[in-house]
Amino acid sequence: MDRPNVDLAAVTAAINVDDLLTAFPVAARVFVRHRMACVGCEVARFESLAEACRIYGEDVEAVAEEIRQAIREALGAGARETGGSGHGV
Repeated sequence: MDRPNVDLAAVTAAINVDDLLTAFPVAARVFVRHRMACVGCEVARFESLAEACRIYGEDVEAVAEEIRQAIREALGAGARETGGSGHGV
C-alpha cells in the first residue's frame, strides 16, 4: 500500500496549534502527555506551537520533535517525508 507524502518539516515552532491538530490528530497525544490543554481549547486557533509551549513551560523544539516522531510512528516505517532534509522515514 502506498503511503501519503507527509511534510514533517511543517511541524515547527511557528505552526498554528489548531492547524497542527487538524492535519496531524496524533499530535493530541503529545499535548496530553505534556499536560498541555491545547486539545479542544478555543485559543488554539490563535496560538503557535511556540506560544503554547511558552505558556506551559515546555521546550518548543523538544515538543515539535516529539510530535514529528508520533506522526512517523502513526504512519509506519513505509511513510515518506517531504521537505526538510529529503531523507525518508
